[in-house]
Amino acid sequence: MKIYCFLPLLLFLHYSLSAQTDKGVKPIRRADQSALGAVTRAVVVGISDYQDPDIPDLRFAHRDAEVFAQFLRSSAGGQLPDSCLVVLINRDATAGRFAQALDWLIQRSREGDNALIYFSGHCDVETDRIGKPGYLLCWNAPAQVYMGGGTVNLRDLQEVVATLNLERKAKVSIITDVCRAGRLAGSSINGPQITNNSIYTQFNNDIRILSCQPDEYSIEGEQWGGGRGAFSFHLVNGMYGMADADADGVVSLLEVGRYLEDRVPREVAPFSQMPMVVGNKTIALASVVPGLLDSIRRNGATHSAGLMPSDRRNIDAAFASADSSAGELYRRFCEAIESGRFFEPADACADHYFRLLMQRPDLDGEQPGIIRYYAAALQDDAQQAINALLKADYRRLTQSNRELIAQYGDLPRLLERAAEVLGEDHYFYASLKARQHLFEGVLLGLQTFTSLGKDPVTAALMLEKYRLSLRYEPESPPALFYMSLCFATRLEEPDSARLYAEAATRYAETWVLPYAYMAHYYSRLFDKPAEAKEMLDKAMAIDSANVFVWKSLGSWYFYQNRIEEGITAFERAAALEPGNAVTWVNIGSSYMKLRRFEAAEAALLRSVALDANQYNAYLYLGKLYAMTQRPEAAERMLLRAIAVNPNNSEGRTDLARLYLQQERWKEAEVQYLEIVRHDEKDPWVWYHLAELGARDGRQEEGLRYLEKALEKGFSNRDELLNGQAIATLRKTSGFQTLMERFGVK
Repeated sequence: MKIYCFLPLLLFLHYSLSAQTDKGVKPIRRADQSALGAVTRAVVVGISDYQDPDIPDLRFAHRDAEVFAQFLRSSAGGQLPDSCLVVLINRDATAGRFAQALDWLIQRSREGDNALIYFSGHCDVETDRIGKPGYLLCWNAPAQVYMGGGTVNLRDLQEVVATLNLERKAKVSIITDVCRAGRLAGSSINGPQITNNSIYTQFNNDIRILSCQPDEYSIEGEQWGGGRGAFSFHLVNGMYGMADADADGVVSLLEVGRYLEDRVPREVAPFSQMPMVVGNKTIALASVVPGLLDSIRRNGATHSAGLMPSDRRNIDAAFASADSSAGELYRRFCEAIESGRFFEPADACADHYFRLLMQRPDLDGEQPGIIRYYAAALQDDAQQAINALLKADYRRLTQSNRELIAQYGDLPRLLERAAEVLGEDHYFYASLKARQHLFEGVLLGLQTFTSLGKDPVTAALMLEKYRLSLRYEPESPPALFYMSLCFATRLEEPDSARLYAEAATRYAETWVLPYAYMAHYYSRLFDKPAEAKEMLDKAMAIDSANVFVWKSLGSWYFYQNRIEEGITAFERAAALEPGNAVTWVNIGSSYMKLRRFEAAEAALLRSVALDANQYNAYLYLGKLYAMTQRPEAAERMLLRAIAVNPNNSEGRTDLARLYLQQERWKEAEVQYLEIVRHDEKDPWVWYHLAELGARDGRQEEGLRYLEKALEKGFSNRDELLNGQAIATLRKTSGFQTLMERFGVK
């Protein structure tokens, strides 16, 4: 994000012949619908990329102009046809073409018509002499000697306005979106600010909407509409109808002013920017078109949830002339951020340099930019993770637990520090705290995952984190989604899982992930195929080209034993995302179900070729090789699976069984003991330990393991009294004592 300065950003100035005609201005309407035949014409200019390299380029001035022109073309802005609209962007916006467009506006305007002039770009004053003119810098402006051409003199612009108003008797609106930067010719004498003041004093008649107070900065960044100024973004949104507080279908100047004052200052903090609105507050600026307003909201017109980083160019320029020690400190600070050294080593990390920069009184003017830059850097990885989740990025979301833990491990601390840096009064504080607790819960789940099955203790801890997250952001789709996953996988409560999944989609209507995941678990865990298919149909209606949807459909077929149809669905997912390893695991495991081992092996080997850390591919290869009597290959694959994900119990269980078949008792025992070290609640694992103790002739150890199994709830009476695995244990007096103690008859 670049610090983007324009004062005033927007001036609506209406001229008329008498006070009687000037008392009210109706919303812009279609030229062919005006009862008096009045026509609206507009000249819209936006320049970010200047021809002269010595004039600092802007980032989003051209986009602000394009979006405003789009508004004018819309039904809310009057549906201006091309014959009534001249749009000059970047290299098309030469001084000559701008002048021609103004002449066209004069020649075409008639009594009662509306004439609108919009300019977004640089302004400046070059000399400090009395009566100095201000200039709007066109694309071909020189970096100095503005009188030489390439500019529009404000005096000339005033003559254009006077001609339109007095001779043509048209109503004139001027919108100036003019910026100031540190390398313009008039910088040393505050030229851009003087020009802005000239616009204010020369054109102050009816309505004035200013982006900020004198000497404040106006901010732009990617978080506003993918790259806009904060003020202009909310201005256009407000005029589309988001500012229509009383829902009467008309946006007044009063409503626009309140809308801007409510949103701009909190979103640009810690910078200071307070828009100003002056004029008849009852004047209507635009009409609201409900369908269009709904579309604007639905398609993301509001700013994204992220705190985007500042463009460092203005900060860098300020430090170029700063004290040498301050410049060196700032350089080290930026270097530490770029290399990801936020907290370590303690005396050479970003946080250390940040604290030193904040202690320097000579940097007061630059500290707001440094604060925002640091806070944005601290939360950037979390933002990327959230984006991957909301976009259903299959590649990122299907990485191994180990990879995800490595990626997410530092996020809670980074987010907590970002919140501290911005402070509780900042508009993004609640989002940062919400994400901190969200990732605390996600990490807890990743770190404790062994296999699917009830885990109420960990579930309670995870749900506490998600509820803390929702306390800060009650309508957070990611937090609600992870709540649903916790209820599905850790508590096996389908109704609660579905409740929270549907809550997530209520706040993110086009997000397929909650439906896709719930369909998978309703098929796999809960044996509810009809409800699973209902969710899949909803997901398919939203996005029929989504990999997760086709993968879930494949699972739906698989768990109904419709394997061939499942393979077809998985292959469709593979076609959509050929490079994703997980889909090939699904295909391979499906072929295993059909005992088509050659095809299964090919699919699973393709999976590990795509992702050397794909746990499930190694796991199923181990199973496949064990089923096809290739024990050495099976052991190799299962050991690889365990190396990728040591906490998952299924790979260790399969390897222990392989060792039991080979009578490698001690090696089997090691694997079972590793399982209970991570999760000692599973009674079957203790029973298997008792089994290998019995088969290895270690009856005392076998009885101790059997006691543990009974303590953990092992209740398979037939296995206890008739199973061959522990036949030798049943011959001991200790076995009878255990049976009596636990009431097994």
